[in-house]
Amino acid sequence: MLFGVCLAFTVCSRADVVTEPLRKFGLGDLQVAAVSPDGQWMATCGSGGAFIWDYQTGTLLHRLEAHRREVLTLCFSPSGVLLTGGGDAVIRAWNVESGVELRSFVGSIGRVLDLSFAPDGQSLVAVADDKARIWSFRTGELLHTFSVPGAGIAQARFAPDSRRLVTAHVTFTNTADSLRLWDLATEQTIRSFDHSFVQRLGFVADGKLVTGGPDLVVQLWDIETGRLVRPLPGTTLAEQAIQGFLTSTNSSRVVAGCLNGRVITWDTSTGQILQDFTGERIFSLAAIPGTNQILTAHPDNLVRVKDSQVGTTLRSIAGHTAGAIHGVGFSPDRRNVISGGDEAFIRVWNRTNAQQVRALAGFVGGTQIASFSPDGRQILTTFGASTRLLNAETGALEREFPGVAPAFSPDGQRIATIFPQDGSAHLWDVATGTEIRAFSSPGSLLTAVAVSPEQTMLASGAWDGVVLLWNTANGQLLRSIQLPFDAGAVSSLRFSPVTGELLVAWVEGVLRTFEPATGALRLGSLAPAGFVASAVFSPDGRFILDAEGFPSFSARLWDARTGEELRVLAGDAAEVNSVAFDPTATLILTGSNLVRLWSIADIAARLERERKPNGLQLRWQLGTLQQSATVNGPWLDLTNAASPWLVPIDQPSAFFRTKTQLE
Repeated sequence: MLFGVCLAFTVCSRADVVTEPLRKFGLGDLQVAAVSPDGQWMATCGSGGAFIWDYQTGTLLHRLEAHRREVLTLCFSPSGVLLTGGGDAVIRAWNVESGVELRSFVGSIGRVLDLSFAPDGQSLVAVADDKARIWSFRTGELLHTFSVPGAGIAQARFAPDSRRLVTAHVTFTNTADSLRLWDLATEQTIRSFDHSFVQRLGFVADGKLVTGGPDLVVQLWDIETGRLVRPLPGTTLAEQAIQGFLTSTNSSRVVAGCLNGRVITWDTSTGQILQDFTGERIFSLAAIPGTNQILTAHPDNLVRVKDSQVGTTLRSIAGHTAGAIHGVGFSPDRRNVISGGDEAFIRVWNRTNAQQVRALAGFVGGTQIASFSPDGRQILTTFGASTRLLNAETGALEREFPGVAPAFSPDGQRIATIFPQDGSAHLWDVATGTEIRAFSSPGSLLTAVAVSPEQTMLASGAWDGVVLLWNTANGQLLRSIQLPFDAGAVSSLRFSPVTGELLVAWVEGVLRTFEPATGALRLGSLAPAGFVASAVFSPDGRFILDAEGFPSFSARLWDARTGEELRVLAGDAAEVNSVAFDPTATLILTGSNLVRLWSIADIAARLERERKPNGLQLRWQLGTLQQSATVNGPWLDLTNAASPWLVPIDQPSAFFRTKTQLE
């Protein structure tokens, strides 16, 4: 008798690779913001990509997904087309109304750091891999490439006639090469300027060139003669860096935005300072056409509209979030997800629509972790060198414990923390805030901690790669676990909620499970493809999920029993720092530059089969068993079937699969 068993929605012997998550939460950090020439659209970019907004309402309209890496620079053409460039070395042009990509410009081999259009809108220049390249905007043809041996290029701008180009160079040997004027027709240098380092360029009335560099010196030049017209006074090293100029060839005014938040406006015809104010630290600034306002992007991930005369903030536009996510988790009821990273907020999101539910104020330097307590009433986070429990609804501080890298006990009644410098781990009572016990390993620089399901053991991991297992009742050291080779620091520790085995991740890409009672190796076949920041068991103990950095930038799903690699989640554009399962073990969160939600319902529902004397036994954890006479269907739901299900030996050949929803 033949049986045809179709394991649809299951994984073959080679893991599949998935690059598109179900949804994304947050936008990543903010680097640059700009407004279209007609004042209708705003564009922003950063670690999470590029985004188009309705400027008037502050509503996000389009995620520009094609780069799949960080976007570092953008600009609008005179006609309102948006250009973006960044980590994928490709420049892309977008229709801002539809968010549709119009064309791409290739030829760079490194990150695109700067973009600008020619005044006539016919060509564009990009700075990447120490070169300035010019393309035809209409055809996408690469027209010119400019470079200077031994010098990088920080910025490039077209002269007002669109027939010449100025490049600012980074050179440590010949300051005469720090600023050049090129003829586009011949690709020859017209002249060099005797100038120190230059990073920022802009043209004002009468074709005069404004320059600024890391020495915070701002100067005005005549490009026709190469002579310095005048310095523009007032800047000091306290400004830290000039982030950009706002200039127009129709005006003698120039506005400089500085990293420390100072904004200075000069009249270049006289060198006089017209306006001068200091506000929040600035990453970038842009003009808002037809107004006396400027648009500024800030390290707190807010876009601000400011009065350019006095610096008053007229409105703020929120939406950008952390650039690196260090903690993610699901609420016990699966309604919400939580994230925290290198920003001053812990964010709670609605799982089904990806809208922010609330933002809870945290440590200005960010958090190492963000998770719900097992009952969902509290949020676990870090605040500098301490661990905090916040009310999940209000964000109010309910309890604070010394130490970092916290971990809940499975019942949520205890929290373990570490004091990295003195080599001690500590177990705390959540209800009273009192210390239950300390576990000391002098000389160790601790990096991770975990509590076993029965709460009889505590595991601590250290910078030297050694894992120690402790008796929580008396603080006695039970045993140590150490690899026979150097794999770097212990980055993560987890106990299986079902078998109790210990999952250890080492930062240099090693993942193992051990029997805690003996220290014996249980599973040694797991082979991550990058540095490992974290690894967790699924709530049912069936799966292991790791968080990988360079070079894979992915999360990897494993069978916890066999070590089989089941799926690679490769849609992240940066190091994956944190991962989490939902309570049903069908959904996954990854935290990198954004929070991403993935479904593994098909894997969780996969069929397992076993030959029996009287037939074939099918087992599954999730979904509805279906049957068909052919591999292509039609499929019939076996609504009365429950796992395990025996297919009798005398039944005609059939194909079986499980049907389940993605979430």
